[in-house]
Amino acid sequence: MRWGCQWFVTAALCVSVGVSAGVAQAEPHRRLAVTRLEFQGNLSEVGRLSLSERLVAGLAAAGFQVFAGTAVTEAIKRDAALDGCAKPDCRAKIAQALGAEYLVTGQIVVNHKNYEIMLELLNGRDGASLGQSREHCVLCGIQEAGDMMDRVASALRGFLATTGLTPAHVTVESRPPGAYVTVDGRAAGATPLSLDLPAGRHNLGFSADGFRPWLQTMEAQGGTTEIVSVELIFEPVPLGPPVQTVRRAAWGGLAAGVVAVVAGMVALSYNGKVVDCPPEKSGMKCHKDTGILAGVLLGAGTTVAAAGGLVLFVARDVEAPGPGQAQATTSWVVSARTTF
Repeated sequence: MRWGCQWFVTAALCVSVGVSAGVAQAEPHRRLAVTRLEFQGNLSEVGRLSLSERLVAGLAAAGFQVFAGTAVTEAIKRDAALDGCAKPDCRAKIAQALGAEYLVTGQIVVNHKNYEIMLELLNGRDGASLGQSREHCVLCGIQEAGDMMDRVASALRGFLATTGLTPAHVTVESRPPGAYVTVDGRAAGATPLSLDLPAGRHNLGFSADGFRPWLQTMEAQGGTTEIVSVELIFEPVPLGPPVQTVRRAAWGGLAAGVVAVVAGMVALSYNGKVVDCPPEKSGMKCHKDTGILAGVLLGAGTTVAAAGGLVLFVARDVEAPGPGQAQATTSWVVSARTTF
């Protein structure tokens, strides 16, 4: 049995109306492709076109965004390995090629005026069957058969409720590993880790020292197994104040050191000079003692001036912005470029 739509390709123009309606009403995570619709029995081509159109309209009314007709068949035929393959792994590849979350296959058997309609909903992620909807009627006209097709198509939505109640099993990975993960703002652990998430949209937050925080939004499909892998971007952390601030401090230290050295030299010049003695030492010869003060000032001043000069020497290649230029944002940073 070939994976194409028998008698369905020629219905593309009629089906396009139903597809537009489905796009307008469907939820973003209800993308569905009709990949096979088989007719058996004595049904005219007009009847087949009518039921094909009713199928798409019924799926759109059930809240699906429907893809059908030539766009589907041509996408399948591009890969010879997929055309005619009905295995679950092939179905998953077909869904991926079509960008569909679900697939629908169907069979319509007509024996005179007796109709039997069967539709099957498939999970596009693994090709597994989510359920079948089937109805039959005896001595029916094409209008009654169309109404029956609407009911069978709408019944497929009921299988999504079962899928939605089953959590999605999500494996969360990061490069580098060990990133701290939050799910919808709540702590979940460090990567790698496995989570069971309810169906629906979730926000995953990633953070690690030395890397930019990252927020990943995902749509969890109930009953499926998914992998979320994130590569974090390395971000060096500044280890000191901006260069301009350091420069200003270095100039201040250099100036203070020079002043201290000058003061020390002045104090040294007064050391040993004869001065008037106090009254209690009348008749004695007194000398001014500024040697200790001069030593302290000269030593401290030389040290501070040397430190300031050394800092300015190290930072000599960083130039201040000129008039009209942007403010310099260079920082003292020690970093290593790492590729993950």
